Amino acid sequence: MRKYGFAAWQQWLAAGRPEPAPPEMRGDEARSSAGSIGDSPPAAAQPHPSTRLGATEALRAVLVAHYADFSGRASRSEYWWWFALMAGLSLGAYLLLFLMDVPGEVVLVVALASALVGLATIIPSVAVTVRRLHDQGRSGWWIVMALVPGVGWLLLLAAMVPDTEPRPNRWGSPPAGSVYADPATWESPEVS
Repeated sequence: MRKYGFAAWQQWLAAGRPEPAPPEMRGDEARSSAGSIGDSPPAAAQPHPSTRLGATEALRAVLVAHYADFSGRASRSEYWWWFALMAGLSLGAYLLLFLMDVPGEVVLVVALASALVGLATIIPSVAVTVRRLHDQGRSGWWIVMALVPGVGWLLLLAAMVPDTEPRPNRWGSPPAGSVYADPATWESPEVS
């Protein structure tokens, strides 16, 4: 563990105030600590192996592991893979219904299937959105923003873009699909 990473966070939680941040290096100090040409970059500069969830892992997390889980945090990749799946299914259904010349029975079957998929996925959709808001340190009640007529859903979609909060917050530790899933990458708390 780094001296000013996870340990400082634990101390901050236990005592209510963190140990002071290390002094910034300037000039020759920064160059000498970088090492020689053959050295590998510092651990913080190397990406963590679990920086992003793939499509199958993200969809499995939403549909199986966290189907109706409104607590905790969801990574950006988990949310956006879910969003891409739902947008693709909706677009496919609309294209089939409105752009193709299909008989009335097919329209009825596709509309019924679309309604059933919508009902089956409304709970995990709201849950992953709430957990994504938690990941940024926001309350899940921000989801009510989608009810603003006209632009509410655009505002909520824009709220899904910012990165993960780089340390534990009141909803837990950074999720597995984020860059900050490794405690060694957590930022030290601010000294107040």
